[in-house]
Amino acid sequence: MKKYKLYNLFIGDNPIIRNFEIGPYNLEICDNYDDLQKDFVMSPNTDFAIHTADISIEKEPRAYLPSTWTQAHPPAIWDIVQILSFLSGHSIFTENLKGRFHSIKYNSSVVGEQFIPEALIKAWNNRKKFVNEREMRPFWLYLNMNRTNEAQIVLLIGCICLEIIQEIEWNNINNPAKDSKDSEINILSILINKIHELIDDSHIDNNLKNKFKGISGKWATTSSVNKLKNLLIKYGIIDDSLYDIQQKRIKYINQLRNSMVHSGDLVLPNWLKGKKEKLNTTLLISTQLIPSIIELYILKKFGLENFLLPTANKFKIQNYIYNGKWE
Repeated sequence: MKKYKLYNLFIGDNPIIRNFEIGPYNLEICDNYDDLQKDFVMSPNTDFAIHTADISIEKEPRAYLPSTWTQAHPPAIWDIVQILSFLSGHSIFTENLKGRFHSIKYNSSVVGEQFIPEALIKAWNNRKKFVNEREMRPFWLYLNMNRTNEAQIVLLIGCICLEIIQEIEWNNINNPAKDSKDSEINILSILINKIHELIDDSHIDNNLKNKFKGISGKWATTSSVNKLKNLLIKYGIIDDSLYDIQQKRIKYINQLRNSMVHSGDLVLPNWLKGKKEKLNTTLLISTQLIPSIIELYILKKFGLENFLLPTANKFKIQNYIYNGKWE
């Protein structure tokens, strides 16, 4: 049997559940956990690791969630510590990874500390809903985004994640294999394919063929602001009817994302008056709203979106877009 020491796992004061199974693993909270919990609460950001749990396994499977950039394919304990780091807002790791993380506690739990055991088991069982490395990338980037206090780095990583998530969800919405065969976008795509066949069969030179195909190919594209709007509709944050100021808020989120991803420039909301208000709004969207959308994507993948805190998180995004207020 293989055993690991698990560092910095805290699941609230005096937890009722102190021993539980995650797939083939058995996790057990240390006997002195309650005393360690007090120390951790007093010093959440210091550079030390606290051994709070042990985890054991008879025959260990390989991990599902690591990037191909990982030098060696690690065992599945990697999946557990990554999921726990996401759920808890702490850097959770085994003894061999002590030197990897400089900040122990970087955020609050996304599900509530007392629900971490239940959420961990559910996330473990749903982790293969990330069907490829591209779908996993926002999860990895989110963890590292939360480990910095630099707002510009949070914004840059957040914008990249949002770009990936928009494309993933847009492709899922408009996948012809699903129930969208009669949608306008697919009818238009079929029509464009027929036009391209006519262009290929024509007697014009290849340069002109490519030019015409490039122009007609753009007819079926959708603007990035509409992709963002459709993402928010899919997540149940907005409906299709929005007033002018609500549209402006969504357009600005998209404008900020576009500007950061494509040019690295920080644009301010031009409909607001006063530099301080503009900067505060930009800071709010950069460090709170965009990370909250990314968090929802990850929670949905793990099947955790109906926990209490994720539901409240969705309301916060909704409240900003409709009312301009955050908490």
